[in-house]
Amino acid sequence: MGVSHAVEEAGSTPRSIAFQLAQEVFARHDADLADAGSGVVLGMWDPAGLLYGLGLMAVAAVTLVRRAPFGGSIMVRVARCTCDPSGGRSTPEKGQNRSRFAGAGATVGPSRPTPTLGRTPMRERVALIGAGPSGMALLRSLALAEDAGAAVPEVVAFERQDDWGGQWNLDWRTGADRHGEPVHSAMYRDLWINGPKECMEYPDYPFDAHFGRAVSSYLPREAMRDYIVGRVAEVAGRIRPQIRFATAVRWVQPLDDGGFGVTSEDLVTREAVTERFDRVVVATGHFHTPHLPSWPGVETFPGQVQHAHDYRSPEPYTGRRVLVVGSSYSGQDLALQLHRAGAAHVTTAYRARPQDIAWPAGMDEAPEVQGFDGAEVTFADGSTAEYDAVLLCTGYRHHYPFLPGELALAGPNLLAPFGLWKGVVWHADPRVLYLGATQQLFTLTLLDAQAFFARDVLLGRVPVPGDEERRADMDAWFERMTRIDGPPAALAYQGAYIQDLSSHTDCPEVDVEAVARTFLEMRDARIEDVRTFRDRRHRSTVTGTLAAAHPVPWMDRPDDSLEEYLRRFPA
Repeated sequence: MGVSHAVEEAGSTPRSIAFQLAQEVFARHDADLADAGSGVVLGMWDPAGLLYGLGLMAVAAVTLVRRAPFGGSIMVRVARCTCDPSGGRSTPEKGQNRSRFAGAGATVGPSRPTPTLGRTPMRERVALIGAGPSGMALLRSLALAEDAGAAVPEVVAFERQDDWGGQWNLDWRTGADRHGEPVHSAMYRDLWINGPKECMEYPDYPFDAHFGRAVSSYLPREAMRDYIVGRVAEVAGRIRPQIRFATAVRWVQPLDDGGFGVTSEDLVTREAVTERFDRVVVATGHFHTPHLPSWPGVETFPGQVQHAHDYRSPEPYTGRRVLVVGSSYSGQDLALQLHRAGAAHVTTAYRARPQDIAWPAGMDEAPEVQGFDGAEVTFADGSTAEYDAVLLCTGYRHHYPFLPGELALAGPNLLAPFGLWKGVVWHADPRVLYLGATQQLFTLTLLDAQAFFARDVLLGRVPVPGDEERRADMDAWFERMTRIDGPPAALAYQGAYIQDLSSHTDCPEVDVEAVARTFLEMRDARIEDVRTFRDRRHRSTVTGTLAAAHPVPWMDRPDDSLEEYLRRFPA
């Protein structure tokens, strides 16, 4: 479909046309979105996958997104506030209605001009939404800058969960958390990272230093979370009080005076307040709202259909025939988990081409699902098979219900997302920054590079160029992304991106070439034997230390607790 045809057909805004075009591209390619079912999104390689075959249609789409006005502001009624420049919570003035936000897209009360909340404080205020690894990295980088004598803005962080850590926090609940909010984390019991820790090592915080010993290349969830939290320990006493835990941001409203009215709700007291901020940093990640495809007849399937976001343990699948839809690394991991726990048979369904995996007995793969007829599933090659359960490893959507449309990132999960200069600064309104919104191969070191870059934008050390210069830079990175033809090229692309960000800041330098080599070693080991690749040992790109050998093969490890893990590696 051409651009003009899309305009004719839909009468759409340029933004929606762009997404329509992008969707056509992804519908034709193997767009299994890399989900966070395994917690660590280190790969999503079906060679015709998310990063491949993005031709001129997608380039046209992103050009439309960037060059067109971002459509449609949504009017909400915001209670007038008395803002406390010292950072205290604001309260509505007497006689003003303090209603809970009614949801994105709602109009509360009659339309009226957007109010200006109080006066602008002398010290800039920044609302940081999310305190996972990205938010923690930003708070730490600001603390380090302050230690070096920089004047830093006042940052108020809002975290919906009860603790920091983001995706790395395991919650046994699915659907709704203890506050009735959507469960954020996709973590599950017995999760081990699906890429070597050496690909995620902070250059200034080696794993050996954290654990006080050499450990294996593949860590259980608790050990990985311990490492992430340990990295901010030196400043935790200062940055943790900046975070309002169990607090959800309900709405961000641009104000006439150039600031933002941020409405948040304390999930314990149910008190809602609106405060003024000068800037907004969105660090909620994009692995919390599942992408749920549909097929003809799926409603007739008699068994359970579950997305990986809601998967917590393999026992419900024991003795059952399971179809895992999605061939990302996460899909492969969960299929192997089910096989290890005694599923009768596990099939993984890919979209474009086979996975080149030597599956063990009791596992196989099939091409794209075409439809359901009761328990019988039909695949693209015309074959059929019956299943008792279906597990969807079909990825996640960008979802920011607290943002008006003109500020909200949307579209597919890409290495160069639509509308973000340097993957961080929202092109349509540079007062809004995003962290962790790009597809991640390098994960923690990528998030750290983005955090340092965002910090220096906030501090004025990195000037944000004009509209035309930003647009040209975004187009160049996007066009380069469309030429990626395989894992080595994708790793080189993201390595160059990290180096580009770091060249503007004092972010610890990552040896991106060495990390890419380690990643590809893992990929080859995975293809060779998907059951044993986690038993391999890799060398740290920071210290040169060779990882310790885990004494128990991964297929036989029943306990993923931090205590049990460290017991295997005496200090």
